[in-house]
Amino acid sequence: MKVMKTLSLLVIINAIILSGCGLDGGLGDVRTLAEEFLDDRFVSGSIGSEEYYSDLFWKYTQAEDWEYIKNMVETNLGELQSYMLKSWKIQSKAKMGDISGTIVVLIYDTEYEYGNGQEKITLMKGFWDSDFQIIGHYFESDIFA
Repeated sequence: MKVMKTLSLLVIINAIILSGCGLDGGLGDVRTLAEEFLDDRFVSGSIGSEEYYSDLFWKYTQAEDWEYIKNMVETNLGELQSYMLKSWKIQSKAKMGDISGTIVVLIYDTEYEYGNGQEKITLMKGFWDSDFQIIGHYFESDIFA
């Protein structure tokens, strides 16, 4: 009986480890993409290249609103100096209208010329898509308060 309990516990632990590895493996591709996007900002300046943003992002984001956000970040924070991944969350098989697929939220601590903040980057890979794309980008800093 004691052997069965031990074996059951080992099976459960292995299942947890394997499922965790699967999620972390999925994080690798999306984290690489997000960090390419952030690194692009060192080269391009500003908020970086808009090629990383999905059609879905542009469907729900007015061009003039995005220009306002970009100007606010550039004016108040300056250029991005460094970033570090703080946390992440994966939700697969999400089905919410236009948002269907695997969704990953990455939160980075960011350091700028004039202050620090956080950026929350939400990426999605639709059920039929081959790559992740940004569907949401949120800036937070005490400077904005």
